[in-house]
Amino acid sequence: MKNWMTEKLLPHVGHEISCVAYGNSDDPSDVCIECEDCYTVLVSAEDFNQDMAGEYKITQRLRIGGRTLLMGHNPEDKEAPYLTCYQDVDFLGFPRFTKAVGSDDYFEAVELFSQRLQQQVETLKQQRAERGLPFAALSMDHCRKRQPEESLVGKLIILRPSSLAPEYRSADYQLGYALSGFGCQPNAGGRAVFFQELYSGEKCRWEIGDVLGIADMDKLPEWAKAKVAEHEQRKEEAKK
Repeated sequence: MKNWMTEKLLPHVGHEISCVAYGNSDDPSDVCIECEDCYTVLVSAEDFNQDMAGEYKITQRLRIGGRTLLMGHNPEDKEAPYLTCYQDVDFLGFPRFTKAVGSDDYFEAVELFSQRLQQQVETLKQQRAERGLPFAALSMDHCRKRQPEESLVGKLIILRPSSLAPEYRSADYQLGYALSGFGCQPNAGGRAVFFQELYSGEKCRWEIGDVLGIADMDKLPEWAKAKVAEHEQRKEEAKK
């Protein structure tokens, strides 16, 4: 571990320290190491050079379908000055570069980048086809008023479209249940909202600023009402 990181973490030994993602956990810019006891961000992606992938200066960066594709250039590397790779995250949630391919041919690097981009496009198409739902975002018009002392825990909430990647700004990704987190409480000092997507059941963490509001059941699309009914039925069966 680098000394600068050690210096940041040592004063918080004994505290509750966690690696958290604000939004998409696969996006390094959304990930940080945070002290839960004093709400302090100890290490974030801003501590890393976002313009470099190892010795290569990043020339192209495109995120789609949950993955980030990169191209890089290092004129000092005479054998492979051009780089194509993915940018993922390590176990702490910070950038790492995978499936890296170096080349001395710019066209070859661009061709590989294009192929990987097309793979992500096809993956996204398949996801949409499997869900078979309209691609339409929910707005404040689909929210009900939150009472002054109302907790979000257990409520069906709607995420802000702007907090999602453009290809995921649709109701099936916005709707989910608030499970827990300090951000769920009214006037709370914390930000965390642990979220379970209504459609898929997948769980992730958001912050309270990503929450648009509590869903108004009367204004939701029919597929969402059916999913809520399924959810309630499973809860009742679990009680038996």
